[in-house]
Amino acid sequence: MKRSTAFLLLIALSLGAIAQKRTPKTQPAPVQPTSQSTVFENNQADDLRLGYDIGKDALTQLKVVTSPDGRYLAIAYINVADTLKGWKEKLNSYTLKIFDVQKQRFIYSLRNFHLTHPYLMVFAGSRLVFMTTTGLSATKPETWINVYDITTGKEPMAYLIGKGLNNPATLGSSLMYSEATQLILFSRPKNIMTARQFITAFDAHSFVEKYVVEIGSIESETIIDPTGKYIAFLRDHQIKLLDASTGKEISSFSGANSGAKEYSKISFDFNGNLICLFDNLSGEKDNIRLEVISLSNRTSKEFKFPELKDKYAEILELNGDNLLWGNNTEFKVFSINDGSIKYRMNSDNKAYTMANTAFQGIVFFSKHARLSNNKYLLYTTSPARKQGEFVYINSSKIFDLDAMQITGYFYCDGSDNYAVVARDGRVDGDMDALKNVYWTSRRSTEKTYLERTLDKNFTPKLLSQILSGENISRATFDIDNVITRIPTLTLKSFNSTSSAGATFKSQSKSNKLEVTVTANASEIEEVRLHHNGKLVKSQSNNGSSQYSFDVSLTNSFGSANYFFVTATSKSGIEAEKVKFTVEYSGASAEAPKLYLLTVGINTYRNPKYNLNYAQADADGVENLVKTNSASLFPNIVTYSIRNDKAVKVNIINAFEDIKSKALEQDLLIVYYAGHGVMSGQETQSRDFFLVPHDVTQLYGRDDMLTEKGISAAELRKYSQSINAQKQVFILDACQSSGALEALAVRGAAEEKAIAQLARSTGTFWITSTGTNQFATEFDKLGHGIFTHTLLEGIKGQGDTNQDKKLTVRELSTFVENLVPELTEKLNGTPQFPSAYSFGNDFILTLYK
Repeated sequence: MKRSTAFLLLIALSLGAIAQKRTPKTQPAPVQPTSQSTVFENNQADDLRLGYDIGKDALTQLKVVTSPDGRYLAIAYINVADTLKGWKEKLNSYTLKIFDVQKQRFIYSLRNFHLTHPYLMVFAGSRLVFMTTTGLSATKPETWINVYDITTGKEPMAYLIGKGLNNPATLGSSLMYSEATQLILFSRPKNIMTARQFITAFDAHSFVEKYVVEIGSIESETIIDPTGKYIAFLRDHQIKLLDASTGKEISSFSGANSGAKEYSKISFDFNGNLICLFDNLSGEKDNIRLEVISLSNRTSKEFKFPELKDKYAEILELNGDNLLWGNNTEFKVFSINDGSIKYRMNSDNKAYTMANTAFQGIVFFSKHARLSNNKYLLYTTSPARKQGEFVYINSSKIFDLDAMQITGYFYCDGSDNYAVVARDGRVDGDMDALKNVYWTSRRSTEKTYLERTLDKNFTPKLLSQILSGENISRATFDIDNVITRIPTLTLKSFNSTSSAGATFKSQSKSNKLEVTVTANASEIEEVRLHHNGKLVKSQSNNGSSQYSFDVSLTNSFGSANYFFVTATSKSGIEAEKVKFTVEYSGASAEAPKLYLLTVGINTYRNPKYNLNYAQADADGVENLVKTNSASLFPNIVTYSIRNDKAVKVNIINAFEDIKSKALEQDLLIVYYAGHGVMSGQETQSRDFFLVPHDVTQLYGRDDMLTEKGISAAELRKYSQSINAQKQVFILDACQSSGALEALAVRGAAEEKAIAQLARSTGTFWITSTGTNQFATEFDKLGHGIFTHTLLEGIKGQGDTNQDKKLTVRELSTFVENLVPELTEKLNGTPQFPSAYSFGNDFILTLYK
């Protein structure tokens, strides 16, 4: 669509909206988002076929802007369902979120407001500046500039810049920041009834208007150079250059007026040169060319691109010898030396059709945002319509210019859920997103969800690795090949009853389950049975296609007992879960008990590993849990292991005693304060270990760790064999300050090991430190910050919904949110705990 046509369409829609407001008429029934999913694919061999299930509250990604250092992503979304309703919903259908790439989490969210079209946002240093409006349909529309400062985290400051039909924003509007002049520059039409375009300059701190300058027609494209010294705008194929500090014209460059060239797109390169895409009107064969104009000496040079056939571009960027170009569904990288194509990406646009209803079916592909280290985020905007259904396009591609390939994908749905996928199949993200994002194959209609690859492919802080170029691989995860090797399971019988349905009934506590492998039995590594989310049984490959399990029922979560069976495989992708429910009409013989195992190690045999508050932390947790949980668990069984008593045999004996006594309805809490390390080298088989008192060397002595440490494999074994279905493991396991040289590698591996423990066991795990961090201690608190926050949460602050109940998920969320804030305040550097939960949520304590 030509820009002039787009503008006329926008004006028509706006005027139509005003007329509709004045003359109400019956609204058509809204078209609701469906639960259908969409598939993203490119025609390139290095591109993954990803899709995701659409939730009822899913939002559509509209625009992404990045901070100058590439650390923050500001993402604007729209709720498409709301835009099909009344005017109130239309005006309050936007969501704005900021994602911290370093922390790998969303740090800010603003919902239910009206973002000014065309979604005007820009970073001014650490501040995000964005424009909102009450909308053209309002009786007295207002336009506001809003400023959110990431460093303070306070709610945005709002500045009113226009009332009535003044200062409207349209398709050709832009919002820019000049670092050199400390000005915010807003290009817009004078009012809704004129095609004259203006630039208004505001002081970037007070937002007092500094100057207004007319730049031409509504079609004008306005850009600013990286230094913030120059403004350039394209109008009627003529380019004018302005001084950003004053708005005064410096020079101009003629296009069609001279009969030589027809400018269609302008940009600046990193050196401040003006680059111009134009159609050569001389009739030569290679008519699409690039002109690079040096602003320092006003010289220019032209480049031919025989492979470039389209003079229009949404992406036009010159980076070294590479020209990045994108329009509609295409993205290409050209060599400016000979005009050849160095990289080509052509998205599969066959799935998208233009809808008859304006804007609901228009898909603008090939948007981009600069990240760091020559990385770019390629994304699409606007929802498409496919056979009356909405297609949500929330998956962005990460393009590495140095490697000349797509290296990863970033998905988010407008909530705090996100997923990151590397081209080689590694994944990261929160569990809700990983359950919804999936690979698709040309060989099967099965959806292969990312969570099914966590055992081998989960990689903490994956986005940071992709953006830094770590472990970059030219290999691409081949789902078409892998999917043929995934085991397939079916439920053969429950208590000799055929599996005709997914629900069974039983009065007996002890039962028998049989499972059949119908495909790829030899690919199985382990068959696992989960009961109410928790791993209760596992069997290694037995060489046959039949597996049997003894099943013990419980009413600890009510009469319904939920089960699933899966199998890990050599391919790295688990078998699809076989789910079923058993209604248990029996009753548990005893009231539930709480088993509380706390380990705190201040003094190590090797004194250089001594800690200050591990014992106090363990004592504090034990005493507070005993006090606060007494109303839920009259019978609390404690195991207190401290300092020189904290050796492997004593800790294992405690687990064995709990194993011999605990029933399904019981609760197990394990708290550990001491050191935790990863064994082995990067290329070796590695495991995570809790470090008891008598381990005298943390690194370089795997034999000592194996003999004296508590491994992740052992923790998994006891979590599985202890019958208590409600389990939470809390590890304040810090790294040793004497092992800085190994920390970068071991931190990520430790976090991965804990996440895999949580998922494989189906239990809750809360850990004090994330990748590459140390647990922090401060004398003024009398505890480590992690445990101090944990204790405050148990005392009642964690009950954020104030329903007088504290659940384990509430506690983990409280700790995850507060620890970074406290550590940054007290130490200057945030510490990020990690929480992984795969089981059912449950209550830890009640408050009066």
